[in-house]
Amino acid sequence: GNCLYFMSGWWSYSFCYNSEVTQFHQLPPQQGRPTFPPQRDPSYPQYILGRVKSNMKDREDEWGHEVEVHKEQSPTESSTAELQAKGDARYLVQKMEGGTTCDLTGKPRRIEIQYHCNSQVNDAIGYIKEVTTCSYVMVVHTSRLCDDVAFLPPKENKANVIAESG
Repeated sequence: GNCLYFMSGWWSYSFCYNSEVTQFHQLPPQQGRPTFPPQRDPSYPQYILGRVKSNMKDREDEWGHEVEVHKEQSPTESSTAELQAKGDARYLVQKMEGGTTCDLTGKPRRIEIQYHCNSQVNDAIGYIKEVTTCSYVMVVHTSRLCDDVAFLPPKENKANVIAESG
C-alpha cells in the first residue's frame, strides 16, 4: 500500500512512508513470479538508509514479553517535513537517520527525502543518490503537493503603468 520502489542497476530501493528506506539486491526474474514489486535476494545484505523516528519504544517486561512504551516526542525528534526552496522550486524535506551502520564511517546511514510537486505523477521516486559516504538524497515526485499554495510557482510581478494626468 504505502511503499514506493526504485530500481537502479545492481541496487533496488523500497521507501515505505512513515517507516524506512531500504537498499537491497533484487532476486533475478523467474517465470511465474511477478517482477514488481522487486523481491529482496536474501543471499545479499540489505541496508537501511534511514528510518522515521518513532514515538514508540519497544522494551521487555519482567517476563520477557515485548511491551510498547509511549514517550512524548520533542520537536527535534519528530519526523516532520520542512519546506525548502531552491530558486523558484519549492519542496518538502524529510530527514531520516538511524540506518544500518556504515562500514566506512562507523556512523548510521541517513537519507534526506525531497518531495517535489509533479502534477503528471501520482507518487514515484525520481532518483536516489549517495551524496557523501553513506548519506543519501532521494527525490519523490508527487501530485499531492501541487494544490497547496506553498508549492505554486511565484506570480510574476508586473509593473503598473503610470499615466500622467494632464
